[in-house]
Amino acid sequence: MSQERIPPTVGLNLARVEKRRAKFIFWDVGGQLVLRKIWEKYYNQCNGLVFVIDGANEARLEEAASTLEKIYDETELVDLPVLFLINKSDQDGYLG
Repeated sequence: MSQERIPPTVGLNLARVEKRRAKFIFWDVGGQLVLRKIWEKYYNQCNGLVFVIDGANEARLEEAASTLEKIYDETELVDLPVLFLINKSDQDGYLG
């Protein structure tokens, strides 16, 4: 599928992957302001967090930082491993 045809996540997407004896469940939860209210429902079941940042929108960088800070201030996720994924490196205006 072309990257241009992949829309932002609205709501929740779920994927299951099994490799040998390991089972992974991925929750792709949308980052829109209204959807952030449901994030806390998934925290207690997380073993890791992939935090995706829009690398072509400078205005959203500060929002991403404050959102992540709020997550750590309001939850018990201090010891949760986090992978920061900066996307849109192929677009004009990429900040990397």
